[in-house]
Amino acid sequence: MKQVFALCETLADDTNIMAMDLSHNFLTDMATQALASIIKSNRTIRFINLAGNDIGPEGAQHLAKALSHPSCSLQAMSLTGNPLEEDGCMAMADMLRVNTSLRALDLNNVGAGVKGLVSVCSALTPDAVEPQGQANTSLEVLDLGQPVIHQPQDTVVLAISRMLAGNPTLFELGLSKQRLVDSQLETLVSYGLLHNQVLTSIDLRANRLSGFSGPQLERLLTENTHISALNLASNMLGDAGACSLARCLPYCTWLTRLDLRNNNIGEQLLLLWGNVFGPASSRAFLEALGSDGHKARRLRQGLVKWLDV
Repeated sequence: MKQVFALCETLADDTNIMAMDLSHNFLTDMATQALASIIKSNRTIRFINLAGNDIGPEGAQHLAKALSHPSCSLQAMSLTGNPLEEDGCMAMADMLRVNTSLRALDLNNVGAGVKGLVSVCSALTPDAVEPQGQANTSLEVLDLGQPVIHQPQDTVVLAISRMLAGNPTLFELGLSKQRLVDSQLETLVSYGLLHNQVLTSIDLRANRLSGFSGPQLERLLTENTHISALNLASNMLGDAGACSLARCLPYCTWLTRLDLRNNNIGEQLLLLWGNVFGPASSRAFLEALGSDGHKARRLRQGLVKWLDV
């Protein structure tokens, strides 16, 4: 721990270092006190990676206090894999209400529960902040993946939807492993994503979306022309969901990245895709499918031969 304090003391007045990667260093709450001084005093450092450490609620409060300081100029911070828990996430939410420098915040797998998630979303929703605060309108990238939620939570989905409908700056959002089901995707699309003209990338990996989500995904991609990247890997869309996507993708020229790996999509449907939409769409779909699994490899070999690439 002495090394961390020594490092921070050395960097206090440094004007060359712009990024610090301290991930997976067993840093605890005590270390964040030293890091907090750097965040407040050093105006050159723009990114700090603290992923995979042991920073808990107390450490999160130290960091949040530093990030709330008027002199803070940090633009990106990753806290993924730290046990911030509810209190730590709520401290981050309070910080977001006053911070104007952060552009990216990674809160993936930090032990966030319903209260923590709702608090963060509320801090980014113009009409949901308390009278003593204001909505954050500077954050552009946010990852809320893998919270501690054991069953689908409509409260969280509604909070995310309100945030998406009202926030004017967020263009990338991570919602992986949120246990989202089909009905919640419908809420997210109807009350959030279709009212958002800023978001360009959304990560919905490893949720519980089935083929019944197909029409909502088709609606999203057809009506929201700003979405350029959509990650649906490791859901359960199957052939039904893929058919819905097949109907709209040839016309969604704004979509440049689509991940459909591990969705139990059958070979016949994919081959039909190639025959109907031709080489260009088939190449794009091969990229979406990825190369995982024996079925994907066989399909890739067959389509690549057909495409003559």
